[in-house]
Amino acid sequence: MSCDRPKHVPEGAGRWFSRQKTMLVVYEEHAEKEKLLCVSWDRDNGSNAGSKMYGIFETPAKYFEAVGGMPVGTVCGYEMILEGYRCKLYLDVEWETPERADAEDSGIIRAICEAIVVNAKATLQRVQTPPCTPSQKTRNEEEWQDLQHDIYVSTCSRMKGSMFKNSFHLVAHNIIFKNNHDGIMKQFVASLGFSEYIDASVYTRNRCIRTELSAKHGEKACFQNLLRHSETERSNELVRSLITHFDPGLASVCFKHQESWLVPTKDSVVAKRTSLIISKAASKKAKPNSVDPSDCLGNYFKHIFVDEASTHITIRPIGEKDALPPVVRELLHRKIVQPGDVSFVYIENAKWCISKLMQAVKHHHHSNNACAIAVKVDNRVDIYARCYGCRASEYAALTTFGKNRLLPSLVTNDAFRRIVHSPYGIDCVTDSMDRKRVALLFQQTEGAITQMLDNSDSKPSFTKSMCYLWTKYVKSASRGWFFVSEPCHPPIPSLPST
Repeated sequence: MSCDRPKHVPEGAGRWFSRQKTMLVVYEEHAEKEKLLCVSWDRDNGSNAGSKMYGIFETPAKYFEAVGGMPVGTVCGYEMILEGYRCKLYLDVEWETPERADAEDSGIIRAICEAIVVNAKATLQRVQTPPCTPSQKTRNEEEWQDLQHDIYVSTCSRMKGSMFKNSFHLVAHNIIFKNNHDGIMKQFVASLGFSEYIDASVYTRNRCIRTELSAKHGEKACFQNLLRHSETERSNELVRSLITHFDPGLASVCFKHQESWLVPTKDSVVAKRTSLIISKAASKKAKPNSVDPSDCLGNYFKHIFVDEASTHITIRPIGEKDALPPVVRELLHRKIVQPGDVSFVYIENAKWCISKLMQAVKHHHHSNNACAIAVKVDNRVDIYARCYGCRASEYAALTTFGKNRLLPSLVTNDAFRRIVHSPYGIDCVTDSMDRKRVALLFQQTEGAITQMLDNSDSKPSFTKSMCYLWTKYVKSASRGWFFVSEPCHPPIPSLPST
């Protein structure tokens, strides 16, 4: 069913549909569909947030010609990556930092781009399924050896409340996958080792990815290429930013040892690899861990996070660009622990949301994906977890003094109280004494607290100091990292569900 074009879109620009299914039928019936661009568009309907309409443009150039003349904040277009069709490798990279852009953002993006090049050459091979001439094949091989010069990076970084959202799209022009939803692209992206920054939930059928010049409904921040181009170059670069349009002569890629990514089913039919509960991701450059990560997580960690039917946990050594809890960074800075004592744990489809567990509630939401950092310190393993689906900003006030020069009240604010008291209470966990020491700080004035934290003791006794405990429980939590405290045994008390 056709419908009116979105507000501000020029007359005659695109053909519009109220339903995705109808748009797909029209697309499939078109004689030259490889030239078309399928898009979705945020509806201007406040009562139905997230609702979309769908459009087909004759060419990508006509799409950008239409949206390029629209007022800022009125373009709400998304490129549709249609099920079963070839597409470029793409990454949605985002993370939050308090108040301002991450000073290391360019280094993080550069490291991800370098990892794409290295991992592509090491693990992928080209499959020349489209018909091509010998000259095309030679050109493909030359491009394959020059991948580092062919990754398109755009950004839509902006302030969101008190937090700054560092947001980037990466598109590798000459790494073409058979589709984006069979798990191969997602597995390749996971192999890059930046799960802290890369959103792994975008590799699904008929996925919608925001285009250049487009903002979310009600916002003005739109994606823009990091490089500045002249007016004559700009139109071509905008088309190059798309995921679904590329030289049809380019070959697709697959893993060099494709069979190792697949396992036989009970019917002896090859199917996608199933999720493992624990898998270790090796890193040639990283130093080996001094502890076995699968052992260090322990039964309580699995009790919180692991649903054996759906949870997939990947453990690897930390990398130079990994975001870490402030307490772990401080331990590394003081050389109390070494990089080999720290492990990064990615928890795909976690059993419960860690942010809500800190409030003694078992809760599910659209993405329970989380990560954890396990660090061996003082002959024990401490674990700090962070939920990707929750805003860390709601805990940012933990370290902020009010007009009366006092910290937020642990008596009146239950969310803050749980950070120090734990879901099981302050007397029912193995670290009760440490938590009680921290709770006393919330009754002191700013001057008294500052004096206590400045007296951080010498290196050998730092982990017994108040400064260490403050960083461990409060400062880390204000950045979204929660210390996983084990309850006293027996047994583990039950928590309410939502």
